[in-house]
Amino acid sequence: MSKATRLCVFAAQILAQSRSAFATGVAGVRLHMKLVVKFVRAMIDLRLKVFNLAIIQDIETKTFNTIMEEQLDTGWKKAYVYDGIDAWIDYGRLILKKRGRKLKFEWDNWDEGVLVGPASLLEKIAKKHGLTVRRKVKWPVLPTT
Repeated sequence: MSKATRLCVFAAQILAQSRSAFATGVAGVRLHMKLVVKFVRAMIDLRLKVFNLAIIQDIETKTFNTIMEEQLDTGWKKAYVYDGIDAWIDYGRLILKKRGRKLKFEWDNWDEGVLVGPASLLEKIAKKHGLTVRRKVKWPVLPTT
């Protein structure tokens, strides 16, 4: 069974369990939400795989800013810049485009920088800056209680 098929089966199981989860009270809702989180995470990881994308997480702010500037200097154009009241104070997001490809830069003051884009490009960036490229997101562990 393919991964996509397994995910569809998993989604059906979540929907089937949702009635019983909500009927059993708080413990059931907690179980239901864990299943939803697990499903959403699996879909995000599948997206990376299907579109041959990669992710670099936990990029120190100074390195993150350097990488952004390097990409802008090499011809990437700004397609989107987050401009909320907390822009680049608590949260920042920049999407660059070049020849039909996208690079998504995301930063917050807790996890620092994250970069998502074509795997081949991210491997070059990671090598240059001594970073780790992943084909799946490094998710935080869900609480057990």
